Amino acid sequence: MTEPEEDRIMRGIADAYGRPAPIDPAARDRLDRAIERERAPRRRAAWSWTGSWRLHPALAAATLLATLAGGIVIGRFAMAPAPPATGPPAPPAAGPPVSGTTTRVIEFVLVAPHASSVVVVGDFNDWDAKATPMRRAPDGESWTVTLPVPEGLHAYAFVVDGTRWVADPVAPLAPGDGFGFRNSILVVGGRG
Repeated sequence: MTEPEEDRIMRGIADAYGRPAPIDPAARDRLDRAIERERAPRRRAAWSWTGSWRLHPALAAATLLATLAGGIVIGRFAMAPAPPATGPPAPPAAGPPVSGTTTRVIEFVLVAPHASSVVVVGDFNDWDAKATPMRRAPDGESWTVTLPVPEGLHAYAFVVDGTRWVADPVAPLAPGDGFGFRNSILVVGGRG
């Protein structure tokens, strides 16, 4: 077969594919009837166990909001810090219970000889970096402050020079706080 003859055959094939094929009228009628049957499905009850589920838009929105609210509540409980699973207990309270209250006087100490300022922050002072400044101890190596703390489990840390958060090296660590820091745990009160 010569090349021009091959080109002619290829053009004929391409033309044949470009033209619509003749359709049998009977086949077209069968197809139209089948399509019409598919277009009109039987209606079923909105909550039928045998059919598909259909929700009113307001009910769907209410269901979505209830699911989101439930997720938020569950998330808050799941993200709540848990007490440490292992490790030694926190150091005992530095002072006796304050008379008639549920607080104890606690002394916080951090060895930081090169610091120019140290502040203790925790859930007992709303993590306020200005609320509880510490004083340099006479030894010149450590910083100290004594304050009443309510009985219970508390998370706390030290802020050194206004920018660096430091966990107490002599206290157990709390679970991660979600911000990349590990705070310390303090147990105030309890037995003894």
